[in-house]
Amino acid sequence: MNATSGATEDLRVPVYAAPSLNSNMSANDVVLDSATGDSFDIALTGGGFSTGAGATNITSFVTPFELLATDGNEAGVDDSMDIRYIGITDDFATAPEADAVEWGGIVYVAIVTHGEWNTLNQGLITLLIDFDDDDIADIALANGSGSAGRDSQQVVIYDLTEEDPAPVAFGMPLNYFSFATHTGL
Repeated sequence: MNATSGATEDLRVPVYAAPSLNSNMSANDVVLDSATGDSFDIALTGGGFSTGAGATNITSFVTPFELLATDGNEAGVDDSMDIRYIGITDDFATAPEADAVEWGGIVYVAIVTHGEWNTLNQGLITLLIDFDDDDIADIALANGSGSAGRDSQQVVIYDLTEEDPAPVAFGMPLNYFSFATHTGL
């Protein structure tokens, strides 16, 4: 910065940036008829990116999630922690048998909030899941800190069928899986 009045020395200010590429892609709503088992292409619109070729190339991809739930913008709730959409997908159809745990694969959950967030340490997001349709939650998925003082988030799983629910598992870190993970869709 250059001094304009009063000061005789220029002020030097450090500037830091962490730029990241973001695509602007979307798709029209598609309804899959599971009775026919047909597969089809989903046409994407908007702008993606590719930074070139080779090992350092970064290319935009998209993973489809089935829309599971929507929720309106709640008054008095921080938009960055207010859930707007929940999507789900899995890799059951393509999971190698060696990786197939008790369930036969991995379930992926996508969450969209009403506002932008910088870190999930801003607040707690908890999803209650009822596996047996008895209107009582069986497990809870929540964001949790992987280690004190760090901004590494993990999915914490609570078994709510136990008398004193405690974390039964710290799942993979959030955003652990590559965009290239085949979800079978």
